Amino acid sequence: MSSQYDDAIIKSKHHGKTLAPALADVRGLFLLPGYEGMAELLAEAGRAGVEHVVLLSGSSAESGDMTNAVTRYMIESEDAVRASGLAWTIVRPSGFMSNTFEWTRSSRPGTRSARRSPGCRSR
Repeated sequence: MSSQYDDAIIKSKHHGKTLAPALADVRGLFLLPGYEGMAELLAEAGRAGVEHVVLLSGSSAESGDMTNAVTRYMIESEDAVRASGLAWTIVRPSGFMSNTFEWTRSSRPGTRSARRSPGCRSR
């Protein structure tokens, strides 16, 4: 890679072992949750020298509700990342740009939002 800060983004669903050549010289991975073979992919990444993993999860993972399929795959993915032995960051966003249209009324000058996100504090 041209710079010590270059990272490769690998898009794969179920190809942990076939990624070995693609993982050469990779320092970091950005992963989506819920794919089979997450632990195997992370093990392969560790053997290849990957230093850091970032997992996009979701705020529902905190609930621990294993009866919800989406929450379950987020929790299982987070567990695999934590158990990998690699340095990791788990991101649990609670909103994306596609959700912001709901905010238009409350974000106009002179209006106050009656609903506040959990954990949101103001002075």
